[in-house]
Order: sequence, then C-alpha cells, then structure tokens
Amino acid sequence: MRPNEDPKGEQFSQSIDAEIERKISERFRELQEQLDRRVQETIRDDRAFVKDTIGVAFKVAGFAVAVVVVVLGALGLKTYLDFDKMTIGTAHDAAQRKIDDYFNGPDGKRITESAVDHAVVDSYYARFARQDADNWPPSMRPKIEDPDVDRLLRIISSNDTKDTDFCSAAYVLMRGLVPTSNVAKIFSDFITAKDKDELWRARNKAKRLWLLNKLATSNFSDQQITGACLEVISSDHEKEYKPAALLTVARIDPTNSVLTELEKIPKPSVETIMAALKISEALKQNPEAGDAPLKLVKFVAHHSRLLIQPRYRPRPEDRARPDYNVVLVDIELERARPVPIESTILFEGEDRWSKTIDDVLKDYVQQDDLGEFRDFVHWLTMEESGHYRIGVKLLLSENSRITLQNGKVEKASAPDGVTLLREDKTKDGKPSEQMTASWTDPEKGKTSGIVTGFENPKDLTFKRNMAYGEVVY
Repeated sequence: MRPNEDPKGEQFSQSIDAEIERKISERFRELQEQLDRRVQETIRDDRAFVKDTIGVAFKVAGFAVAVVVVVLGALGLKTYLDFDKMTIGTAHDAAQRKIDDYFNGPDGKRITESAVDHAVVDSYYARFARQDADNWPPSMRPKIEDPDVDRLLRIISSNDTKDTDFCSAAYVLMRGLVPTSNVAKIFSDFITAKDKDELWRARNKAKRLWLLNKLATSNFSDQQITGACLEVISSDHEKEYKPAALLTVARIDPTNSVLTELEKIPKPSVETIMAALKISEALKQNPEAGDAPLKLVKFVAHHSRLLIQPRYRPRPEDRARPDYNVVLVDIELERARPVPIESTILFEGEDRWSKTIDDVLKDYVQQDDLGEFRDFVHWLTMEESGHYRIGVKLLLSENSRITLQNGKVEKASAPDGVTLLREDKTKDGKPSEQMTASWTDPEKGKTSGIVTGFENPKDLTFKRNMAYGEVVY
C-alpha cells in the first residue's frame, strides 16, 4: 500500500463527489424546468400575439372586402336603375300612357261601362234568386236604386245593346220596384216604335216581341203600356205583335172590350197560347177580371190540345193514383215538343176542375148550339197511348136530364154520373159533331148513347173523371 493511500479518506472523498454530483443534477433539472416554463410561456405569448394579429388582419381584410362589395353593389345598383329607367321604365311609362289614353277614349269607356252594367244586372238577379228561394210573394219587389234605374234605361234605349243585355235589363225593371211612369214611357215607345224607320224596326223585332210577351205575364202595369198595346192592336201593320199585345191588355185591363180580338188571331204561337193560359190562372184571383179568364181559356182550347205524359208506368195496384204531367201541344204543330203546364190551371182537389174550367163548361153547356161544348169536352179529354184518360164527368140533379138520340138519362139511371166524350173524327176525316155519353145503369149495367141536348143544364155538376185502360162507351 502506498503511503498516501488511505482507504477511509478515499471513501469520504467519493461520498463528497457523489453529493456534489447529486446537487448539480438537481440544480440542472431545476434550471431545465425553469427554462421549459419560460419557453412555454414565450410560445403561448407568441401564439396569442399571432392569433390577435391574424384576427385583426382578417377583420381588416373583411372590412375591406365589405367596402369593396358595397361599392361594387352601389355601382351595380346604379347600373341596374339606369338600365331599368332606360328600358323597362320607359316601356312601362309608354304602356301606362297608352292604357290611360285607351280607357279615356270611347272604346275604353264603353268597356268600363259594359262591365259595370253587367255587374249591376247580376246583383239584382242574385237578389231575385234569393227571393225565389225564400218563396217571397210577387208583391215583395226589391227597390231599384235611382242610379241603377238610369243605367238600365240607358241599356234599353241604346241602339248598340245586344238582345240578351236588353232582356236582362228590362226584366230587372219589370220585376223591381221602380218609378213606373218613367219606365213605362220607355217601354211604350219601344212597343209602338213611333217615329222609327224600317231599319230600326227590323233590328229590334226580337226585342219588341220579347218585351210584349214578358209584359203579358209579369206584374208590371201602367196605363201607358195598355195604350201602347191598343195602338199595336189597332194597327194594320206588324200583325205578329198583336197576340202578345192583346194578352198584355188582358192582364192589365181584363174588362177591355178589345179582348174580343182574340178570336181573330188565326195561328198563335205556342208562347202566346201558354201566356194566355198563365194569365187566365192569374186573373182567377182578380174580382174585377169579369169573363176575361173564360175568354182566355176558350182561346187556348181553340188552338191547342192536351195530352198526358206519365212520369213512370205504375204497377197495377197504383193505377188509381197515377203520376203524370199534363202537356199542351200546338194544334197546328202537333209534332212540336209538348210544353208542360201547371196542373192547378185545370184541376182542383181529387176530382174537380178548376173554377175557370168549370165556368167555361157551364157557359158552353147552356148554349143552344152544343158545338163549342163538344169541342171543349174534347179538349179536356186527355190520354196517353190508351192507358190514361182524363175526361169530363156529369152529375145529374133531380130535375136535370141528358137527351139522347134514343131516350134520356136521369139521375136514377146514372147515380154515379155520366162520362162525356166527343168522337175525334168521322169516317171522312172531318171533326165529329157527335158526343157520346156513357154510364153504368143499376139495372142494365154499362150503357152509352149519342147526346143531343140537356134539360136544366144550369143544375149540372161537372167532375173530372180518371180512368185507366181503354174506355168502354
């Protein structure tokens, strides 16, 4: 062992070195940790700075872009407005000036007035429809406002008015509550066509005929209308207007002696015949009508025929109460389409004739010449293919009798009444002048004979007879 070598000293020295190395390591770690913290803090600070810088840069850039967009938009809007003003705006202004010029001109005003005319007429038609749906009586007439009256009269008076517009305007004036005298004056002038040339008469023929036919069945009344119709009746020209004029007078003034002119109408139209029948029905409630309803019914019977059109073919057990329509056919145009009529014009109750029909029967049966009575009985005899038959039935009183070619019929021999039927035609095709009476005698059964007259006819009672199948005479 070398003298300087001391084992304990060497150990002590190694311990000191180890302690120094440990402290240096610890200090080194502390320094490293501090350095890491400072580096991290620096990095965070730098990141925040960069972030703030970039945010500000983006804000500045966004603002700049916005400014650019706004500027470009303003420039574009100005360009668009300039273009719109030069093109679309100019076209719009030109079109507006053209429209204003057009509607301020004659054609534009005419179109505007026509639209208003139709709106006014349609509004009153709607009111009439509501009244009809609510079953208002005819006397409840809606008031037509004064400006509307003037408008409707202008429509009627205009030479340019279409037929349909004329009829619509006139109908509103007839049905509504209006100053009657003013409207009647216009209607009367139109009916008489006074101071009108042939061209005007030709153009307005359909309007005049419609007006007269409508006045005949409406509730519009005025003495000016009566006077105009009498002027038409007395004229030797335009005879096609006379039937409607006569019927208008019959409705407004049923006691006027001019009604005898009805007999002189040779071939009235179906419309005229129907109008006469409707007026006769309306006049039944007029105590001052006199014999006008009878004259009208006689006129209708002379120019028409009555038929039955079943609504369905009943079963045998339903034959006693058939369901049918009564239709009227123009005697001159038997192939024409039949026109349905209200059964109340002819019938009352289950087996009675209406009062007007009953009065005509009683008037005719008391005449010495039974020709008109036979014709009227024939008119009231209705059948359909031999299945249904409505006819005239007589109930005899104790002192009334039917005279036959071979005897008489009394109440005792015909307690259930006598059915009358005029033969259609003779063998040579001429109308028959014979009338057959058929009845059921309590002792002899079914019996018939040719009627030659009546005794005490004023005591006869008329009924409506309904039979199914072929009639046995």
